[in-house]
Amino acid sequence: MTAICYILDQNDRACASLPFGKVTVGYGGCGPIAVYNAMLTAGQPRSFDAVLSWFREKPRRTFLHGRLGVLPCQLKACLRHFGFRVKTARSSRRIAALSKEADACILHYYFPRRIRGILLPAAHYVEFTAERDGYLARNTGARGGISRFAQPAAYGRFGQRFLPLAIFLYRT
Repeated sequence: MTAICYILDQNDRACASLPFGKVTVGYGGCGPIAVYNAMLTAGQPRSFDAVLSWFREKPRRTFLHGRLGVLPCQLKACLRHFGFRVKTARSSRRIAALSKEADACILHYYFPRRIRGILLPAAHYVEFTAERDGYLARNTGARGGISRFAQPAAYGRFGQRFLPLAIFLYRT
């Protein structure tokens, strides 16, 4: 991928089949996509190839060879590598406050997912942006890849409760 534009769906043909660890971006690449989209939102875009290459350089940068994506600490390390200051928050009040001052934000959340009849935890990263009337998130899994919501703590996939971790980027 060479064009600098938001990636709204990790299952899009342009990126879904790109290798990511032992899987593909379509399977486990929501973290690198969130980093890429956040850098674009912050006004300091890099190519998706550059972001993906950072994660590919060392196997430890992916979680179980990409099968479970990446850990939040690796997203933060990647952002620092590309020159951003980073803060994190878990409480809904702190997430809401920091999201209004940050240049870009990433939300990591867990949700229940039924696989072969067994309810298992799943996780996903989305890049989100504070707007006048709420928030906008990209690569959400929703139709069109974009979701709007009132507060970060109100965001949940398919109405499920979730445990959030938010990462905030600041240009240096």
